[in-house]
Amino acid sequence: MGIDRLRPNKIPQPPQSTLDLQRHVQRLSLSTSIGYTGDADKDFAALLAVQREALVELARIGLEHGTDAELRAMAQRIVDAAPAEEAALKAWQARHSD
Repeated sequence: MGIDRLRPNKIPQPPQSTLDLQRHVQRLSLSTSIGYTGDADKDFAALLAVQREALVELARIGLEHGTDAELRAMAQRIVDAAPAEEAALKAWQARHSD
């Protein structure tokens, strides 16, 4: 008796890392729907904020599930740099709000 006969209609679940990455991509697709202003700098800053947040989330997924030391170090640098980069971007946006 083959394995398929023991578990009919059983679809193998992907690992949690794959599920987390798929969820991340789905959220990113939804979150990039910004209200464009027509001002290239303001639109760039708005998209950059979304992309930076997504990059930090992706880095955290890498830290949670990844095992490669080089990639984990890269992910940690992204997470560590995030607060300063977010503050700089928010400060720029505050200085250029109408």
